[in-house]
Amino acid sequence: MTKGDYINHLGFAFENVSAFVLSTDSMSSVPRGCFGEFCFGGDQVAQGYIDLPEITSAKFVNHPEFGRIYRSGDMGRMLPDGSLLVTGRLDGQVKLRGQRIETGEIDSIVTAAKEVLSCTSLILQPTGSSSEQLVSFYTPAAHTNVANASFDFHDELAALNQQLFAQLSSRLSRYMVPSYLIPLSTIPQTSSGKVDKAALRSLFNGLTQHQLGLVSNNQEHGTDEDEWSDSERLVAEVIAQSLNVPRDRVSRWQPLATIGLDSISAISVARSLGDTVNRRIPISHILQNPYVALLARLATENAPDERVVEDEATDSPFLSQDIREHITAQFAEHKHAVQEVLPCTPLQEAMLSAAGASSYSNQLVLRLTASSPEMKSHWQTVIDRHDILRTCFVTTTDAQYAIAQVVLQRWEVPLRTSRHPSLEDAVENCRRRVPFALDSQRPPYGLDLLDIDNTFFLVFTCHHALYDGESMSVLLQEIEQLVRGESLPSPIPYTPVIRQMLSPQPSSEGFWKELFKGFVGARRETFINRKQALPLGYTSPPPRPQTYTSQISLGLTAWQKVARDTNTSILALGQATWAILIGIVSGQDDVCFGNVMSGRTLPVSGIERLVAPCFNTVPIRIETNRRMQVTDLLTKLHVLNSKILDHQFASLRSIQKLVSRPGRSLFDTILLLQPPKKDLDSAIWELAEDTGGMDVRLVYEVIVSWTDTSHRFRWFVS
Repeated sequence: MTKGDYINHLGFAFENVSAFVLSTDSMSSVPRGCFGEFCFGGDQVAQGYIDLPEITSAKFVNHPEFGRIYRSGDMGRMLPDGSLLVTGRLDGQVKLRGQRIETGEIDSIVTAAKEVLSCTSLILQPTGSSSEQLVSFYTPAAHTNVANASFDFHDELAALNQQLFAQLSSRLSRYMVPSYLIPLSTIPQTSSGKVDKAALRSLFNGLTQHQLGLVSNNQEHGTDEDEWSDSERLVAEVIAQSLNVPRDRVSRWQPLATIGLDSISAISVARSLGDTVNRRIPISHILQNPYVALLARLATENAPDERVVEDEATDSPFLSQDIREHITAQFAEHKHAVQEVLPCTPLQEAMLSAAGASSYSNQLVLRLTASSPEMKSHWQTVIDRHDILRTCFVTTTDAQYAIAQVVLQRWEVPLRTSRHPSLEDAVENCRRRVPFALDSQRPPYGLDLLDIDNTFFLVFTCHHALYDGESMSVLLQEIEQLVRGESLPSPIPYTPVIRQMLSPQPSSEGFWKELFKGFVGARRETFINRKQALPLGYTSPPPRPQTYTSQISLGLTAWQKVARDTNTSILALGQATWAILIGIVSGQDDVCFGNVMSGRTLPVSGIERLVAPCFNTVPIRIETNRRMQVTDLLTKLHVLNSKILDHQFASLRSIQKLVSRPGRSLFDTILLLQPPKKDLDSAIWELAEDTGGMDVRLVYEVIVSWTDTSHRFRWFVS
């Protein structure tokens, strides 16, 4: 075995032994990767058991295809490489009320908790009861080197029991969840080293009704409404409203992922809960404590006063007065009045300083379905409302903030009207006319109204330093509202968000160092070299990024069901898929890819309506050991995602330095999970084209809708 191998990975059969995985109730082989009984043939197979003819005839059988084989009674599966992964014993299967139960599966979930050392599950009949019950005994990690098994239940173990019941309920069918979880100082063993079931049965029968009540499933899940505290009821109401589910579906110890909580919906839960208790509740805390009871404690426990950040900015500037005055004077020479000078976010600076900075742009082509003579004035309205649409970017002499964003007091809408015979050529001309992103003293975007054979198209070409997907959606909705004559809410200022993004996080350096400890990186480019990376039909790099889109009939509801069944999230499902693919292509278990964070989890009031870029790209490093079960990979990614939220605005440049890879990319692919897109008002316009570029080889974009899922690969070749 090597470091990183799982303890239940048996490896390969000897050369003179053949290994099979058969169905437990027949001679049929199960497909590779499926669970069954391990059977062996060859020279190592014995003649049978001494003086035990009945057991010998049951265990040593003649297979019609493989000859004489031994049915081991061990359960597991054969991995793609032919090695064996054991999961338990066939005699570990028991029946309770007609249902077959694999006790090893229960034990593995309990021992997966870091607070648990060992576990064993039995079917027992309580004293004075006529019905059998499923009972799990476990040893908490805090109890070590204890010779005799004893029962000592206290508050810490009560909390652990609640956590374990919640995990079991989220991952197993209801009939497989134990009626009792009993913590013991040690699991008693026989002289041969096996679990002493008789001792456990005796210990169980010796527990009082009060003690059994403390460790029972019903007690810990608090089905009695009178047991709910006021804070738990309050939290349950907030969660039901935020997730749009009936209140009676929210239980104290039910994993919230089973009713729809994910990294996106956690934003509204955190915001609503924070407003209710009048203090900040970080998104990461919601995802790391996804139970009503835990969130109630979190919301009411004594903690530093963390209020939701309001719109007002503090007076302390990031850049020195000399630099701000110098920039203001430069713009004054060109008759531009400056409203504010701010530093860039980490991703803005990275995109603007990249060698291919001009490629970080997006072009939206909208076919107008109705004439709107006031379209220009509507765009001027949103430009006046949102600072980011009046923002230019300039280089500075500041050592910490090399690029500043300069907000102008006024900027006239740059709408150009022209007639063209070809939409494709006209759109390309629009792209070329966009101002340079850096030091041009003009916001890097353009607006064009094209007349193509009396069909009108609005083309919005914009550098990514000015927007993200969420802000683009809000911007288009505001234009639609203006066209319909509706009033708009007050705009959300960008400055408080920038201050939050640039606030130092003392623990971030340690977090990223630990995440990339021992990371070597790909021995070769993930998706082959530049010459081989050309799309089909091209002998030289194409002038524009190539996009390949496919769809599968798997809508949002199906994704949510899989996420609930695995107690993870849709994001973790997408990440696991991509990580496994990268591992296969690169030939490595230790992989890294970029993950786009929305950034809209900050405690800033109204951030969901902000028209400005909040996103950032962070590296996801994960080991995809081929012997790892997919559910384990999903759990690791789900936990990692919740931890990264506290460090989501770290710059890639600083992370590269921390892991001793300055100037070298950590990844060459990016995963982008897109939520269901809001429909455009077809009475005003329709989306004709949406293209963009990035300084990375391949972007895997997963766009989930209610009916299906689009898988879009954007291949950027230079």
